[in-house]
Amino acid sequence: MQWWQEILPIYSETNEIEITYQNQRSTIEVNSKNNDSEAVFLVRKRLSRIFFDKKFFDYPIKLSFKTISKLGYLNTLLILFSYLKSVIFPIKNEKSLEDFFINRFGIRLYQTFFKDYTEKFGEFLVLKLVQNGVRNE
Repeated sequence: MQWWQEILPIYSETNEIEITYQNQRSTIEVNSKNNDSEAVFLVRKRLSRIFFDKKFFDYPIKLSFKTISKLGYLNTLLILFSYLKSVIFPIKNEKSLEDFFINRFGIRLYQTFFKDYTEKFGEFLVLKLVQNGVRNE
């Protein structure tokens, strides 16, 4: 990462930044001596959330009191049982992205948070393929 800072110096409000990639974390010391230039790599804190049922949920979704209280105890319990079912009885031959998500999260959590997005994304991909002249004939 040091060679990258020589090309485009990191600008951050702190002296150290923590980078997480593929569940691995590393800490980088920020060299602030070249921050007079406009050509800097800006580092900002980021917050990702899912808007569902008129409530915001942290993403990635974590099993926390905050999440349980927003989902409700019964719905959380049903999501847990659905997940356990997907672990014990997974879909053997995953043929779609939906099968993939159901095997990893359970059908209830998939339907709650991911189904609408997956369908919209799938429609977008099909639309792009059609626009580019690729047709299933």
